[in-house]
Amino acid sequence: MPSHVQKISPLAPFQYQTPVSFDDQKRRRMISNREAARRSRLRKKQYVDNLIKQLRTLTMSNGRLNHQLSIIIHDCHSAQLQYRQLLSDSIRLWHQLSILRRFLQRSCFGPAPTYPAQEFLTS
Repeated sequence: MPSHVQKISPLAPFQYQTPVSFDDQKRRRMISNREAARRSRLRKKQYVDNLIKQLRTLTMSNGRLNHQLSIIIHDCHSAQLQYRQLLSDSIRLWHQLSILRRFLQRSCFGPAPTYPAQEFLTS
């Protein structure tokens, strides 16, 4: 738009408007763009700050979870060792019990008495 053309407001058709120069429009647009860019930089900074805060929170949470996981894994390994030991003890005790039963059956006392619980143990 040439600088000598007047801008007339559609709301006031009979009101006299001062001519708006091209330089004034350019200056206003530059000011508006600078303000928009400033607001954009602020939004971006807030977004990045929020991401950094989330990163810190999630990193701490991840550390706590890893610590808990290592405790659980340790407890699981301990339970497995206990299970193996108990299984080994159980097999050894069953073997000793069978030796004692054979001994008692062969002894001069006659066959060993049978108890209801003994049927469960031999099956």
